Amino acid sequence: MKSATRNLVQLVSSAHLDGFYYKPRIDKDILAKHSKGLIGLTSCLKGEVPYQIKEGQIDQAKASLDAYRQIFEPGDFYVELQNHGIEEQRVVNRTLIPWAKEFNLPLVATNDVHYVERQHWRRMTA
Repeated sequence: MKSATRNLVQLVSSAHLDGFYYKPRIDKDILAKHSKGLIGLTSCLKGEVPYQIKEGQIDQAKASLDAYRQIFEPGDFYVELQNHGIEEQRVVNRTLIPWAKEFNLPLVATNDVHYVERQHWRRMTA
């Protein structure tokens, strides 16, 4: 567990100190160096794989999914499904579900949550 904590701290620090460009970010090389003990998910519609699917970049999306699958330890990378009644999510999900089977990746249903409680939104935007 200590290595997972160290890896997460390293990734967050690197994202803010080295990769910051309007928002913290990291590249796949840094992620690969510090992925041990962590889990990864394909993300919401703004994430690389769903975004590429949404934009019709199917070959790139599949290659990105495979790259993340290879970065994380077996069983530590999940195909993330969300359903907030948005048509784009339905389109992305219809692509991701068969890919999860093809790449033998577990599926996880998530919700796009940014604040734990409603009033937190006001504090973060003030």
